Amino acid sequence: MKRKIVIFLTIIFGLFTAGIALTFLFITDVTGDLNRIIKLHQIEQFRRTLWINIQSVQGDLYKIKPSHTQSIDAIVSNMESLENASGRCTSCHHSTGIHTRIMKIQELIKDYNDHLSFYITMSANEMRVIKLKIESSEIGESILKEIQDMSYLGSKNLDMTTEKTSINFQIIIKILLVTLMGTLIIATFFAVRLTTSIINPINTLLDATRTISSGRLGCTVDHNFKTEFGELADNFNIMSLGLKKNYDDITREIAEHKETGRKLRESEERYALAARAANDGLWDWNLKTNMIYYSPRWKSILGFSEDEIGDSPEEWLKRIHPDDIFLMEKEISSWKESGSEQFQKEYRIIHKDGLYRWVLTRGIAVSDETNAPCRMIGSQSDITERKKADDRLIYDAFHDLLTNLPNRALFFNYLEMAAKKISREGSSKMLAVLFLDIDRFKVINDTIGHMAGDKLLVSVSRRLKESLRPGDMVARFGGDEFAVILEDISGYDDVINLLDRIREKLSFPYFIDDDIKENKIFNSVSIGVCFSDCGFAKPEELLRNADIAMYHAKSAGKDCYKIFSSDMYQHVITSMQLERDIKNALENREFVIHYQPVISVKTGSIIGFEALVRWQHQVHGLMMPGEFIHIAEETGLIIELGKWVLVEACWQIKTWQDKYPGTEELTMSVNISGKQCNEDLVDLVKKTLKETGINPRTLKLEITETILMQNADHIEPLLGNLKRLNVELQIDDFGTGYSSLSYLHNYPIDALKIDKEFISQMNHKRDEKIAIVNAIASLAKNLNMYVIAEGVENEEQAVKLCSLYCDHMQGFLISKPLTLQEVENFLAENRLFLFLKTPA
Repeated sequence: MKRKIVIFLTIIFGLFTAGIALTFLFITDVTGDLNRIIKLHQIEQFRRTLWINIQSVQGDLYKIKPSHTQSIDAIVSNMESLENASGRCTSCHHSTGIHTRIMKIQELIKDYNDHLSFYITMSANEMRVIKLKIESSEIGESILKEIQDMSYLGSKNLDMTTEKTSINFQIIIKILLVTLMGTLIIATFFAVRLTTSIINPINTLLDATRTISSGRLGCTVDHNFKTEFGELADNFNIMSLGLKKNYDDITREIAEHKETGRKLRESEERYALAARAANDGLWDWNLKTNMIYYSPRWKSILGFSEDEIGDSPEEWLKRIHPDDIFLMEKEISSWKESGSEQFQKEYRIIHKDGLYRWVLTRGIAVSDETNAPCRMIGSQSDITERKKADDRLIYDAFHDLLTNLPNRALFFNYLEMAAKKISREGSSKMLAVLFLDIDRFKVINDTIGHMAGDKLLVSVSRRLKESLRPGDMVARFGGDEFAVILEDISGYDDVINLLDRIREKLSFPYFIDDDIKENKIFNSVSIGVCFSDCGFAKPEELLRNADIAMYHAKSAGKDCYKIFSSDMYQHVITSMQLERDIKNALENREFVIHYQPVISVKTGSIIGFEALVRWQHQVHGLMMPGEFIHIAEETGLIIELGKWVLVEACWQIKTWQDKYPGTEELTMSVNISGKQCNEDLVDLVKKTLKETGINPRTLKLEITETILMQNADHIEPLLGNLKRLNVELQIDDFGTGYSSLSYLHNYPIDALKIDKEFISQMNHKRDEKIAIVNAIASLAKNLNMYVIAEGVENEEQAVKLCSLYCDHMQGFLISKPLTLQEVENFLAENRLFLFLKTPA
């Protein structure tokens, strides 16, 4: 089809081009003739103009009189017109004949002009004027004749040229008509042929398109077109099938979009419900218009109704707390510039009631096609209650819940700042740290109850604060321990005066129960003091040193204060070293037991031994219990050490009972520490009795009076369980502690051991000491207990004890504590102490 069209257009174009070319040749010739006709008309126009001007001059010549000089100007004007007309008629306009005539006329006009000039200027000589007039007139006539001849020749030439041009025009018209008719005939022929070749495929394709437009997508065209319409039909079929596929895809996508829209609506509903349930206010900031949408909940959080807040950013920012607005605006600006997606800020904003509330604002940035932020969308939550809870948590984290005093953590923060201040200011001022511990608080707590103990702690904390100076800091460390920081101390006297005031304030009675004024408690404290001038590498060393000094105050009898010195720290270091040595000694079996004999006052014979532990130290040699037992008590190592002593002593008494006849009733007394007083002790005793096979009545367990009083709640059932094992129970060092006759009556005690302090003072005939011993012995008899006197060192004491109905005694008078070998020698001698006399 494309080829046919090209051939058709080529034929038409060739025919049309030939006609146009031929026409162009004739038109070119006609154009030349027309130019000649135009020039001839110009010459005729010139001739007429010249004729008129010459006629005018000639007429003026005959009218002028010598006396009438006013007409000279008109003649001059006509002469100038004549000269101009002759000048315009150049040789370029005319043929050779015409040109010759024009040149002749120009020369005549020049002479004519010269004569007229003389004629005009020589008016004084009349004869001369007349002559010039006649000559000028003759020249003018000659010009007129020449002009008339030239006009005749021009008219003849014009007619010939006009006739030729007319013939050429007729030829051009015929050529154009032939060209147009030929082109039209050929075009009609090809149009009919092309129409037949185009209409049929178009109708076929049109029917197919109508089928598709009716909704039957996927319709195809069957054809045998050999032209481009065949390719068009193939492409149409591809398009139709593609439309069908795309329609199916679009239909599926529409269904998916509808489902997505449904899910989106559900999601929006869920979000709206979640936002309503979360109680959050929503905001939407259009950065291009600088307008913000505030949701009703956003406004209600601040106590405003829907119409009380506009849509400008100022409605938001002007309500932010002055201390928060700078950071808020800075972070919003930074958020905009950085393009960060997330934004989160906590700040205070004023409520309608005039109070500030804490809110949390979260937001995300939305960018436009240039990746520049165009919107910010977020929410605002009221977090006032959470902030209050957080503040309370922070307060509780640094304060004691019972007394509201700062706790250990806050104390160390203050201490660190105070220490840095001292380091900056030098030695002009001192810093002091006090460590206080309530004396006998555990006894008070166990006696009157924990609720009363808490009230006592609150009262103590209040009196401490009242005793201190403004700026001083007091903290509770837990239990009955308090610590104080004293800054800007000029000297020791300032602190000593303050210590006296504290002790005096705390010494007043405490009325725990307001309803019972008589129920009052007296209390005292032990205080350790450390001054900054003692030197410290870390702030906590000041507290450590004050703690060390407090323990020295406890050891000194309580209810006092001690100022830290380097000797105290050295003592602690020694104690720590001693603790390590005790652990090593237990592993290396460096402990040994010495046995001190116990005799019967009535018979003077040995009835048993008391097991006394010794430490065969690798460096210090043999160490007495007083040098290490207190460390073992404090560290808890006494449990392992006491266990070893109990088991070792039971095996040893069993060995002696089996080795020496008549010693089956020989007893062994073992000291029990307060740390051991638990159910594990019952299991240990039961296991030991079973493994050694000794008679339980030969094992005597000694417990101090202080242990009985300090552990009253659980000591009674413990003693009952031990007593059910048939072992004997003795109260050691009786008379030195805080005893209670009611407790003594309830406990299953077999014997009382009178402390050696009372025995040693009987030599000086101190009646009060003898009376105390007598009272103890009488008390024991009345409670069906027997009495043991320890620390008997001479016969005078022994005799007095016999007179006071003492049952057993031990001490250096009888024997010092003996080694194993010495005990066996002692038993082998079977010595009797006959110097003792039983009173009548």
